[in-house]
Amino acid sequence: MSLEIERKFLVKGEAWRGVVEPVRIRQGYVATKDGTTVRVRVAGDLTL
Repeated sequence: MSLEIERKFLVKGEAWRGVVEPVRIRQGYVATKDGTTVRVRVAGDLTL
């Protein structure tokens, strides 16, 4: 089984705000009958 490691970093100052664009991320989970769970993320505009 794989292990997910989430790392967080503190950004000092506000200078970064001028060089990035926000991206909307939608997240959900898909589970199977055998107990496997997969996280699914979709970044950007999603039109169904």
